[in-house]
Amino acid sequence: MEGSKLNISSSRKQRGMTLFEILVGVTISAIAGVLLLLILVSNNGLFVSQTSKIAQGLGLNDATTLISDDLRFAASIINSFTYQGQTYLSGATTLILKVPSVDSSGNIIDQEFDTFIYALETSNPAIFRRLVVPSESSSRLATNRVVMTDVSTISFVYLDNSGAPVSPTNATKINFSLTFKKSPFSTTANTAAGEVRLRNN
Repeated sequence: MEGSKLNISSSRKQRGMTLFEILVGVTISAIAGVLLLLILVSNNGLFVSQTSKIAQGLGLNDATTLISDDLRFAASIINSFTYQGQTYLSGATTLILKVPSVDSSGNIIDQEFDTFIYALETSNPAIFRRLVVPSESSSRLATNRVVMTDVSTISFVYLDNSGAPVSPTNATKINFSLTFKKSPFSTTANTAAGEVRLRNN
């Protein structure tokens, strides 16, 4: 009799979990998994957002440096220029620079000028390009370079020595600003600006 009671007591201790206990465990594991997934997705979105901002920042820095350097070396602004069948006009979104030509040693060639054009693509206004059209005696190569993609806004303001707005050909300094489009992971747009005096002013 005592042996029988011992066997019953031992079997109760060895039995597995009930269905209810299994369901509770599965539910807790599922909730923990969902929370972990949300954290990973959130962190990944933050990483992509920060990476996108850094990439845009580098693009803006490169663009503003390039424009500033060209402006400092430019002799003047050209009102209009026709290249490969397209006519460009200096204005709010287009800048045409008259830049002294250089020889193979990097020396300025007297009374010879290259043309630098900064303009948005006609077919895709989100792409901002820099075209270099060298004179016949210049050592510069003709180039057509993409400066920025995903451009939201671009602005060139032509100023005189007092800071008053003037026509492009009368400008002695240029104020410019560039803005990237917002990325899907960013709530703000990256913007850069500068003001540069022309070489002869």
